[in-house]
Amino acid sequence: MLLEREQELAVLNEAVAEARAGAGVLVVVEGGTGTGTTALLNRLAERATATGALVLRSGGIPAERSVPFGVLRRLVLPLVAERDLPAPLLTAVPPIAADPDHAGPYGEAGAVVRADTLHWLHILFAGLSAERSVVLAVDDLGWVDDDS
Repeated sequence: MLLEREQELAVLNEAVAEARAGAGVLVVVEGGTGTGTTALLNRLAERATATGALVLRSGGIPAERSVPFGVLRRLVLPLVAERDLPAPLLTAVPPIAADPDHAGPYGEAGAVVRADTLHWLHILFAGLSAERSVVLAVDDLGWVDDDS
């Protein structure tokens, strides 16, 4: 139960309505541990799902902060697994994994893997959002890996 959160809930409801109308919306829920930020993200996900939006959830995990694209991987792999994607997107799935030759953020091999992965994610999200509203709900941004 969310007590005294009427203003925040109104903002979330408005964001869902704007997204359903075709607008791009960014909502940042900020607060310290125990302030109800996860509960607000849960409510956003419930509201968006009820309106027919595709809701993808993930979150930062301290132990996985060094895993490239870890948060994004947890967002998209359920989509690939359920095979609800158009065939061209399924055949274009690159490995979202660290390149063993990755020499840091500016290493040539790592830059190619990163660019290919970001391009694939762009195609994926553009295709999904053409069909219906897509909500990406990411919790604990402070623990998200740099690539995500």
